[in-house]
Amino acid sequence: MKKREVKNNLFLSIKLLIEEAKQKVVRNVNSIIVYTHFEIGKIIIKNEQKGKKRAQYAKKTLIQLSTALTNEYGNGYSRSNLEYTRKFYLLYKNRISQPVVGELPGSFQLCWSHYIQLLTIEDENERNFYEVGAAREAYLYSLEHSIENVCNFSFCG
Repeated sequence: MKKREVKNNLFLSIKLLIEEAKQKVVRNVNSIIVYTHFEIGKIIIKNEQKGKKRAQYAKKTLIQLSTALTNEYGNGYSRSNLEYTRKFYLLYKNRISQPVVGELPGSFQLCWSHYIQLLTIEDENERNFYEVGAAREAYLYSLEHSIENVCNFSFCG
């Protein structure tokens, strides 16, 4: 092998390793973010709503919680996002097993913004269809665009 080929192969091997590491970091960060939102929803449901699907005081409680979390941590904790965490927990609680200490459950394969889009789909089978498709196919266009196109041409009315 020529010296140039060896250097090129060395570079490509290291480049591949770095790119794979970056992808793993992104997947792990996304999993942690989604799992954190799941747990936030769980805490809201269990502690503030005493396990009921809706509580009369929930709106006021979420506004106060949103203000406190936003003051402490910045954007990302709006009342509507806390509503999403609540709904996310309610829809996914039976699909998520208790993780081993120090490990995340393997069920969250999408990023939080994808799950927010999925939460807009009421039909469980349809929601599962898009979730599996997004995870398997890694859609090149956004999940929202995919859902809108199907709704425009078929069963979404």
